[in-house]
Amino acid sequence: MLLPLAVSLGVFDDKWIPFAGDLRIECYRDTIGDKYIRTLYCGKESPVTGQQSALIPLSTFKSVIGEFRLDRKTYDDLCETQKEDEERHKLELRTGYKIKITEEATTAAGM
Repeated sequence: MLLPLAVSLGVFDDKWIPFAGDLRIECYRDTIGDKYIRTLYCGKESPVTGQQSALIPLSTFKSVIGEFRLDRKTYDDLCETQKEDEERHKLELRTGYKIKITEEATTAAGM
């Protein structure tokens, strides 16, 4: 999972990621309350796409990752779907039956 994140942030250096390689996104706040993000890839400061410094304002970081961010509603919906899938899988394991959810079933149930 590290490679897609490193590529999307623009910090991947086109070399195979070493064993136990890491990508750190550190959060800082200055004395007046402004927030900053610093990115490090495999222990080295690595500026995200289009930036000269690895330490940038949070607002800049948000604009860089904008297309990859989820709004709160989408995040909650995806988490709920994941929970439903996990519950269905547990039920399948307990009963031994494969459960298939169809569009008609979700519409009839008001989902």
